[in-house]
Amino acid sequence: MYINQLPQTLLSAALKALGQRDLDVLFSKGDVVEGKVLKNLQNNQTLVRLRGVEMVAVSQTKLTPGQTIVGRIESVQPQLTVSLLPGGNTVEAKSSTMMRFLLPAKAPLGETLAKALDTVKGEPAASPKVQEALKNLGAVMEKVVSTDMNTLTPEKAAQTIKSSGLFMESSARLVAEGKLAPEEFKKSMTMDLKAALSKTLQLVDEELASLVGRFEKEQSVATAKTMDAAQQPKQAPQTAPEKTLAQPSLPQDVARPPADKTDEAVAEMAKLRETAKGLRQLMSNVELNQLVNATQKREDGSAMNPMLYQIPFAQNGAIDTARVYFLPDGGKGKGENAQGGEKSLVFMLDMSNLGPVRVDVWVGEKQAHGSIYVADDAVADYVRGALPELLSALEAGGYRATINVSAVADTAFLTEELAPLIPVTGAGLINVKA
Repeated sequence: MYINQLPQTLLSAALKALGQRDLDVLFSKGDVVEGKVLKNLQNNQTLVRLRGVEMVAVSQTKLTPGQTIVGRIESVQPQLTVSLLPGGNTVEAKSSTMMRFLLPAKAPLGETLAKALDTVKGEPAASPKVQEALKNLGAVMEKVVSTDMNTLTPEKAAQTIKSSGLFMESSARLVAEGKLAPEEFKKSMTMDLKAALSKTLQLVDEELASLVGRFEKEQSVATAKTMDAAQQPKQAPQTAPEKTLAQPSLPQDVARPPADKTDEAVAEMAKLRETAKGLRQLMSNVELNQLVNATQKREDGSAMNPMLYQIPFAQNGAIDTARVYFLPDGGKGKGENAQGGEKSLVFMLDMSNLGPVRVDVWVGEKQAHGSIYVADDAVADYVRGALPELLSALEAGGYRATINVSAVADTAFLTEELAPLIPVTGAGLINVKA
């Protein structure tokens, strides 16, 4: 209905960009998308490009040609509707916009890893090279989620965070500055989530491009043969010579229509496209956490707001996420025991048997003290019983520690999201029509 109201030239451009593809292939509800405003039309209509597709947008929000737009998909059918925020070219602006839609605490790394693992184990059609890359990526992802909360130590937690992809670029910078040996960097990248994702995505994209190229070439050849056959002059039928045992038979697939091969090629491309989509969702999650933490640092590298790290762990066949917040300035105001020079951490997770658990701890020079908060008295008694084992582990690491255990009825306190919400203004709605 809306397409027919558009100028003919614009109608042609939109249809040419989309072809016969369903919008569901390109967009899903909840996706965060980035695009560009191309030009203003009339009646609040604007030509925009989202994910390489040019479409007509109707919006009450004033859009400027050349403007970068970022938004979240609210619906795909019957119209593509996007909640729109002004984008920006700086890291701070982009991070601010993305946080408005998808705070990392609401996009657990464990959940995204689980979906990506299902994608990798789905055995998509691919070359042996891509299959090997997917296998290696699966090994890295399983390594990241192999954290055992029952035997978790600070060293294991640090290693999990280190291999989560958050520090890939900063490690590369250290190599460039001569502060890290190239051999050490190369070794660490073999088990780095973002490095493995980047390599695999590149191979998947190359494989998909190759499949598309071969498919288009085969279709072109098949079309040319069909046209040549149609243009051949008809000849009078001839009596076929008597077939002898010495005569070779023609291959059975010479005259077979290409329908079966076409369907097979399309299915292969669809599988590979779904694989790329699943891996990009995980990459977006990793990069979102990188952006959030990067914008919380001052120019000297110190933290000015809480830093968030996520530790995926497996329990009862599922992958969950523990959140670890690093609070700047020793977490002033977060506990009366906090002292100058101490580092403050808040550790939050939801255990299948214990329920939500929060640990507030302050770590100084070979000293640690803090509190463990749980949901009820029964769980608190259980944790108190296991406390001597925890304290002995800390003492073995050279720390003198004191830990209190308390039951609190305030669920909001146990599950509080400490990542700061950066104020963002200028929200609007944009309806995009092909």
